[in-house]
Amino acid sequence: MNRREFLQGLSVLSATCMVPKAFANYFPYSAYQGDISPLSVAQSIATQDWTGDRPDFPHDYLWAKHKYDPAIAATPISDVQDVVVVGGGIAGLLATHMISDKKVTLIEMDPFLGGNSKGEVVGKQAFSIGAAYLTIPTEGSDLHNLLADLDLLDAGRIEESTSVYYQNKVHSNFWDGDTDPNRREDFRSFHNHMKRIAQENYPDIMGDNADVKELDKLNFEQWLNHYYPNLHVHIKEYLQLYAWSSFAGSLDEISAAQFIGFIAAETGGVLAFPGGNAAVAQALYQKIAKAQNKQILTQRLVIDVRTEKNYTKVTYVDTAGKMTSIKAAQVIMACPKFVAARLINEMPEDQFKAIDDILYRGYVVANVFVESAQRSPSFEMFCLRGEMPGYPKPGNLHPRPFTDICFGSWANNDPGPYQILTVYKGIALDGARQFLFNPAAHDRYRDMIVKEIQDIFKASGTKGEVKGVRMTRWGHALPLAKPGLMSNGFFETINRPIGDRIFFANQDNWCNPCFEAAAYGAMGALQMAGLYRA
Repeated sequence: MNRREFLQGLSVLSATCMVPKAFANYFPYSAYQGDISPLSVAQSIATQDWTGDRPDFPHDYLWAKHKYDPAIAATPISDVQDVVVVGGGIAGLLATHMISDKKVTLIEMDPFLGGNSKGEVVGKQAFSIGAAYLTIPTEGSDLHNLLADLDLLDAGRIEESTSVYYQNKVHSNFWDGDTDPNRREDFRSFHNHMKRIAQENYPDIMGDNADVKELDKLNFEQWLNHYYPNLHVHIKEYLQLYAWSSFAGSLDEISAAQFIGFIAAETGGVLAFPGGNAAVAQALYQKIAKAQNKQILTQRLVIDVRTEKNYTKVTYVDTAGKMTSIKAAQVIMACPKFVAARLINEMPEDQFKAIDDILYRGYVVANVFVESAQRSPSFEMFCLRGEMPGYPKPGNLHPRPFTDICFGSWANNDPGPYQILTVYKGIALDGARQFLFNPAAHDRYRDMIVKEIQDIFKASGTKGEVKGVRMTRWGHALPLAKPGLMSNGFFETINRPIGDRIFFANQDNWCNPCFEAAAYGAMGALQMAGLYRA
């Protein structure tokens, strides 16, 4: 995805975004009380079972849909809408927000909106349980205008440095060679290369760029070995951890164009909100909730989307098993493609087969509550050991307990009483998510993460006691950005509208697991549907 324009606005936004205003100015505490708010109130600082995915509700309907076909066909139309949006993540919320002068219904299967951009609140501290940041938008760009419309431009905080933990110490300037001063130039050279790419020759995965398509045929490890055969082990270790955290994939699994697009975009810094990207989802929800011609339905699972002679029929089921159908002129499928493929009756076979080839990887997020008066050292910190970690495999799923720590209190200037450490672990192996559904998985992952956290505390002299851990599971969180997808016409196939009625909007439009891909997926779908407003 082309995120170069976001970097160009860094100097414009730095003055306004470095120190956020009080979070309460943007999201009053009363706003957290809603049943469907992306920022929900946590009842405890510890979980006994996972938050996040709720797999039991959809699986029976979507994977054995044929059982319900007679009931679906017999369900009468009970409502008429101009547009139905299926899925309440960032793409669905943004699409619903941007559609004007139309009757719109957004349908979400979960009790809470936000998709992978949900957050929680303990006391008056908001923290992410999924996506935590976005790149910095250029002044005047669509995303800059969106943040302005949502009153968010002054609510975030910019992190410009890259921090790592290594040899019992936090190093705040990784790309200046802090972990090995004798070889500073190795670090500076690689980082400057990424900066040049960002500024001069950015991989635009949405464009028709022959050079980028050639780059996409390589995995990132191949590209790295060609240009940097003697790369410093700290850099290669960092890149592997970054790959697991950002893509839930290893260096040899990810398109070189996709990987370079990610890391180059962040050379100028990232923008983080209290509550992570749930802050954006929350602001979108609040805008939609005030609109007179829009409605949000949660805890409803769409199980069928079919085109009739001059309209599209969308059928959903609630948690009690009651089926309801809506007549719509157009439908925006803002759910993952593997779900959409099971909902749409008229999907062409080649499109269905292409979607079936998308790999989705699992993810674990742990929010560790530490009673500590210390300030957060940075927004994010990768944890290095000075050696290239082994690749995950069935007999060794966990080469590292986690890859990185985001300091969830950092974006809101550490209001206390807890320092909230948001710990990320991408499950970089096909089929490994099944182990997340083992009854013992919650405690096993929690104990593994807490032990590593406490070892870091002990070694670094950090003072603080772990008071609770909240564990979040995302079973199908990230589409894997495999090599070759943009060079063989794959994205054109999976995103092809069904007639002039059904359009696709999700981060998996480009198998690019980031906020910007979801946002531009929504905008692109609205453009094709003739519903886009800048």
